[in-house]
Amino acid sequence: MRWLNVCCLLSALILSSPVLAEEPAKPSTPSADTPPAPAPKKDPAGWDGTHFYLQTPDGNFTLQPYGYVQTDFRIYTGDGVPSNTFTIRRARFGFLGKLDKYYEFAFLADFADPNSTLLRDAFVNVNYWHELQLTLGQFIEPFGQEAASFSASNIDFVERGLTSLLYPSTAGAFRSPGAMVHGDISGGLVSYWLGAFNGKGAGANTTNQPEVIGRLRIYPFKTGNDEMLKGLAFGGSIGVGRSRGLSNELSFSGFTPERAFSFFPQVTINGPVLRYNAEVTWTGGPAALRAEYDALHQKRDSLDVGFTNLPEVRAWGFNVGATWLVTGEKRPENAPPKAATPLFKGGTGAVELKARYSYLSAQTDGDPANAFPGYKNSVDEISAGVNWYLTSTVKYNFDVNVYRDKDAATVGGAPPQTFVVILQRQGRAGAGASA
Repeated sequence: MRWLNVCCLLSALILSSPVLAEEPAKPSTPSADTPPAPAPKKDPAGWDGTHFYLQTPDGNFTLQPYGYVQTDFRIYTGDGVPSNTFTIRRARFGFLGKLDKYYEFAFLADFADPNSTLLRDAFVNVNYWHELQLTLGQFIEPFGQEAASFSASNIDFVERGLTSLLYPSTAGAFRSPGAMVHGDISGGLVSYWLGAFNGKGAGANTTNQPEVIGRLRIYPFKTGNDEMLKGLAFGGSIGVGRSRGLSNELSFSGFTPERAFSFFPQVTINGPVLRYNAEVTWTGGPAALRAEYDALHQKRDSLDVGFTNLPEVRAWGFNVGATWLVTGEKRPENAPPKAATPLFKGGTGAVELKARYSYLSAQTDGDPANAFPGYKNSVDEISAGVNWYLTSTVKYNFDVNVYRDKDAATVGGAPPQTFVVILQRQGRAGAGASA
């Protein structure tokens, strides 16, 4: 019944959107003896600092083509890691825009990922009120601060931290078809997201139960006078879904984000899936701090002999990272810094130092008496590097990641060992560079 109520609520919201279109917010009416001021006309085409755009003179209809390429050179050391290689990490092109002022849309395709479908984003957002918006289509599920901002601009490192392995729909670039209500309350002091998704990437759902994701983020000092506290935000997410063993669904992938090695095997899962998250961000002047905790529980119901339950897969981890713009620019929360002196205009660009610690642990006890082995392992990552923002749209990253695989022998691997991965990336830095 709970899921029926959720579906009914979302259906009501979807059906109500035409009604919203009939009752847009009305502008204030000028007095009779004051002639209305003409609306300022806007250029039909131009560059807004991050995108080229086309639009009508009143700005109610816009179209912005955008795209970006991220090229990597990866150096691996350690037993069993991949060969050193050049790779095109992302090569994406798409459009975003606005129809009749209140209907926002986006379409994005990825031409570089051989493990997923071409489509990344395809959604419409109904934005009559900032406090209550409706998004329909395929888009990023609102879970975790390294994915749910709808932008890669707050990813300070070449790859996300280890906790991102516990996010929903990782194989589909964290995206899934669904419907979501969201908004900003009290001028952005509180932001919320609540959606229902297939939860299987771009594919169809395998159960009658959608994956429901809720997220809340609070900026307690955003409207205050203390500049050092305005950039403080904290919040959390929770997700509830269901897996189906008969559809060969597996537990989360244990491969590190740049796929240097897998620290934990995938096993068949069946039944409820629960994930939750807590996060905090602080930005002040040239500095930024980000921390996050994530946990995942995947049931293995009716998979043992006699259709009894196997112990669930449990995983948890955290990230703590910091950045500092040594060239003095201000660090926004969800956008790249604007270089005070861009490289191609006689300057040096913006230079940022960074460091991160990330940890992840996973376990499932199994049933060895019936030939179902148990697994347990943990891994941590120490990362440091530099970001160089040549302009507002071009960035160069250099990271050195040291992974320590704690208990590899328990999952059939080599004894505990250390892996070193050096990552270099060139790519787009501007807003809209979706993860």
